[in-house]
Amino acid sequence: MHHRFASSVISALVIGCRWLTEPPLPSGAERYTPPPVYQRWWAMTEACSDIVLPFDGVQFYRVPGAWSVPYGAYGEVAGYWSSTSNRIVLAGDHLGDARIVRHEMLHALLRKRGHPPEYFQGRCAGVVDCGTVGCQHGGPVPVRAPAGAPTLALSSLDLRVDLLPNPVTRSGADSVLSLVVRVTNPHAGPVWVPLEPTPSVPGSPAYAGFFGFDLCPLGSDASLVGMQQSILMQPVPFAPGETRQFIFDVSVTRYPVGDYVATGLYNTRHVSVTLHVAP
Repeated sequence: MHHRFASSVISALVIGCRWLTEPPLPSGAERYTPPPVYQRWWAMTEACSDIVLPFDGVQFYRVPGAWSVPYGAYGEVAGYWSSTSNRIVLAGDHLGDARIVRHEMLHALLRKRGHPPEYFQGRCAGVVDCGTVGCQHGGPVPVRAPAGAPTLALSSLDLRVDLLPNPVTRSGADSVLSLVVRVTNPHAGPVWVPLEPTPSVPGSPAYAGFFGFDLCPLGSDASLVGMQQSILMQPVPFAPGETRQFIFDVSVTRYPVGDYVATGLYNTRHVSVTLHVAP
């Protein structure tokens, strides 16, 4: 199967944090009724954070046609959450950017100032965007395995891909497919998992393929859409029984009705499931 690769992109926009007082709404901001997919994204963020709060308690605002919105000392941002009114304000161009939206949802669930590393770089890594300077300044990445932990072969990890929803409709209220790629350490102790070379990834041999996905029509190896992240070619730590995940969100509105093969990638490992795209 042919795969197309893309390096992880670090957003140039600082995603908003919590203010001590309510910031004024940006010029042009309007109350926004979130699409149905936002409820799924909220549930995903609840699951990774292990915090459950009512989705209807959050107010959503958008600034149509805007790539960014002003946010005080942070300058221009893709979106932000305000604690006083429990509202999420998004630049119009990012309404469909799932990992940015889920980032703000995580703020709304935590109801904490800043970016606690346990959540943004730990529990919800791969679910929310944390490639910004503001997020990385939340603190060091949680320690998953000590330096002396044993090595585990890549082939020993449990790999799965889940499709939400399946089938997915092209013209329904929710036409966004979430491909959830999960990889789990099956052992009761911490381990380090060496990555294998992936020559097709830009920057090889210093970099290797990480999480990725591919979507092909059933019975064909012609990739319609796909990508694979790249990270430094070094062992990856896993806590005991830990599951790492990454969610890829794809609009299916431009794909014909029919059956597809969706493949989840982790380095050189892959697993495939059948997807049905309905009218």
